[in-house]
Amino acid sequence: MGTIDSGSAPMTSVRVGNILYLFGWNLNKLDLETFESSPGPRDFPLLYEDTHSTVWDGKHAYVTGGYMYGRYDQTTPTNGIIQYNPATDDHYFLPVENFPVKKNDEHFSRAPSAVFVPKLNRIYYFGGRLVTSLGIQDLDDIFYVDLGIL
Repeated sequence: MGTIDSGSAPMTSVRVGNILYLFGWNLNKLDLETFESSPGPRDFPLLYEDTHSTVWDGKHAYVTGGYMYGRYDQTTPTNGIIQYNPATDDHYFLPVENFPVKKNDEHFSRAPSAVFVPKLNRIYYFGGRLVTSLGIQDLDDIFYVDLGIL
């Protein structure tokens, strides 16, 4: 078996062909045939909170949660999602209007579960835990992000 960078837990992942992309403290790529690991881009945002979620739309992975503005020198805002293109190793922050996280002093301590619905080109989210200046808020909502308008 292969090994991955031990600083990667907790993690979320997506499989693209024979490569498993593991998003955590680092982005690691694990070849499922050879079990060899290689690092992703070093400037990928740190995902250090309890949980994060990832979906795959056939071209990009979308990562939600795990990042908090200002912690560990993070500059990734929290009011949106991270888009990652495994073909190019490019990644972008996509701000999302009407996202439960409204400003940089808020973040998901437990990201909502996520599923991509191809027919609608949307990511649907279920639950989650939000940290705000008023305290912790457990979410019982179902909400979505329409990728067609980002």
